[in-house]
Amino acid sequence: MPLKSRIINSFSETFRTLLSPLTVFIWLASIILATIAGPFETYLIMDWPARAQYWLLVVSVSIVVGYGVRATSLVLIGPEKPLLLDSVMVTLMTLVFTPIVWLITRTAQISSAANLPTLPSIAGYVMLCTAVIVIGRRVTPGFEAREYDFFPEIEVEPPQEDEPVGQPRLLRRLAVENRGKILRLTANDHFVEVATENGAESLRMRLIDAIDEMEPVRGYCVHRSHWVAHKAIIRVERESNHKIFVLLANNDRIPVSRKYRENVEEAGLI
Repeated sequence: MPLKSRIINSFSETFRTLLSPLTVFIWLASIILATIAGPFETYLIMDWPARAQYWLLVVSVSIVVGYGVRATSLVLIGPEKPLLLDSVMVTLMTLVFTPIVWLITRTAQISSAANLPTLPSIAGYVMLCTAVIVIGRRVTPGFEAREYDFFPEIEVEPPQEDEPVGQPRLLRRLAVENRGKILRLTANDHFVEVATENGAESLRMRLIDAIDEMEPVRGYCVHRSHWVAHKAIIRVERESNHKIFVLLANNDRIPVSRKYRENVEEAGLI
């Protein structure tokens, strides 16, 4: 997938849950708890209305920045290496959010300049809080697709030697530079995106017609908008008992819907 498409997909998927009930609950709970507890000496130097305003701003900005850092980290690392991904997220969050907190604190004038926390001390707090959050998400089932290998990867058996070989008719519709092994078909309004080992191209046609032109290549519908080639599947990943994805050779991660899950089960992938 081209870099531009990966960035757009990563940010759209990440920010899709920004206003979800769980995120809103965490946002409100964090503001209330921080206002009452007054961590990092804010209880001593601010009255409660000032603390509420201060933590409202800090928590709100931290959530937005955190979402952006997560989306950027997924583009850079991908979801396949959870430990490296979390390390990059902690590092980026520390580098980006530390000067923001320092600026908010200085602008709020919550104490004299002599008592303002230093950048290194703020960086330590940001790093610690971020690490606690990302590790907590990893070890709590249902939050992350890869909980530090608690969900075993299901390796796909190699295709049978008697599997039909040949070039699908759909390949002739693609530009020469994009031709190669077709990995997936994705419906998008009146178009079908054809992803190959050499790139992706959108064709104006129906998904069902594109699938018909994939003969004799073996593949499966895993979602009403996605068809994947058997040889393109690297492994099956479980996010939870009800959320399953197939990881393709080009690192695309395609969801398996409940309706089409039996296709994957019948193929012996689950």
